[in-house]
Amino acid sequence: NKEFNWSGDAKSASLFGQNLWKPNKKISITITEGEIDAMSISQLQQNKYPVVSIPNGANGAKRDIKKQIEWLLQFKEVVLCFDNDDAGKKAAEEVAQLFPPKFVRIAVLPLKDANEMLKENRGFELTTALRDART
Repeated sequence: NKEFNWSGDAKSASLFGQNLWKPNKKISITITEGEIDAMSISQLQQNKYPVVSIPNGANGAKRDIKKQIEWLLQFKEVVLCFDNDDAGKKAAEEVAQLFPPKFVRIAVLPLKDANEMLKENRGFELTTALRDART
């Protein structure tokens, strides 16, 4: 299931997985809406590229990204891979506006989220969606 238990203050949490990556101007970072989506993309990419998740869902996306903006700006670009629902689409648009023009690309998925894509054996389509994400 998609239930995670954790301790601490959710409002002061960093991005899920942020502690695993050092900023690098030569590579992109992918941000997902959920922890399991971040792990799904990371698995698909053989854990070679930075993938993080917002800690408090679509409604807190703008606030959570704003807290980590300086860290994120140290990458080549950001690829947003939020859920394919109204809340995810709205959050992606709001988050994209926090960054300089053309720094953010938004991936569009045919299914609900990255984890569902992986579970349905549609990893190639997920990879393509990330690669072909548009500014």
